[in-house]
Amino acid sequence: MTSAPFSLEADMAAVLLPKIRRLLGRRVGSVDVFYEVPAVRSIPDIVVAEFDEDEWGRRQAAIVEQPDVMTLLAFQEMTERLGDEVSARALATALGVSPGHLAGSTLLRLTEKGFTKPASRGRWRLVTPYRIPVKTLVTIELKLRDWSGALRQASMHGQGADLSWVVLDGARFDTAGSAAETALPVFAEKRVGLSTLTREGVLKVASRAPSGGPYSYSPFMASAARALLAERLLELRLEGRNSGPEWPVFGRALQPSSAPN
Repeated sequence: MTSAPFSLEADMAAVLLPKIRRLLGRRVGSVDVFYEVPAVRSIPDIVVAEFDEDEWGRRQAAIVEQPDVMTLLAFQEMTERLGDEVSARALATALGVSPGHLAGSTLLRLTEKGFTKPASRGRWRLVTPYRIPVKTLVTIELKLRDWSGALRQASMHGQGADLSWVVLDGARFDTAGSAAETALPVFAEKRVGLSTLTREGVLKVASRAPSGGPYSYSPFMASAARALLAERLLELRLEGRNSGPEWPVFGRALQPSSAPN
């Protein structure tokens, strides 16, 4: 019997949730599921995260602004090369910003949150080495149709993720049809996985998501994208929420969830 198509992507999210661990690849522990959390580029419909519970227990604040995350990552890299103290001028040069703005804005915010502190004149020190608060990060784009638009979005918001997926309506996209013949090589090239889902809960993997996520032109920017999304998830977890700034999610209120082992 032919499956009826989904009417809304929200309906897809609700049906996918019990099956979502099939998209996580390797064995992971307990995961949290979040909806519509802004990444560096674009907004994934679903993000699945396995948190670093040691880091979670240590943290009282998250870093949710992109300049702050990039500064912290660059600071750590320079500390490893140059020693414990780094000049604001050298850090600003590496980031392409002015030393005055960096010292008077970004570094002050990081100091208020306990990550950095002033050292000798014009120089700063990390209070503690930075750790990204997640172990595993998977982004998922849901689409009723338009696989190419979904792939474009997944390639953007999946930067820095361990895996990035597109899940299409199985009643509209035939994995054995001509559209799949065109789509599958493009998904493989972009390093994004492709699955279909039916109303009955049948999840079919057409092309597995490669480990390491979508292709990135810059390892540093991929690391920054991963850290920023992880920090925004951490902030939501600290606040007891599972959705980004847009509410309700997909036009309805989806409930927080945590999948068992």
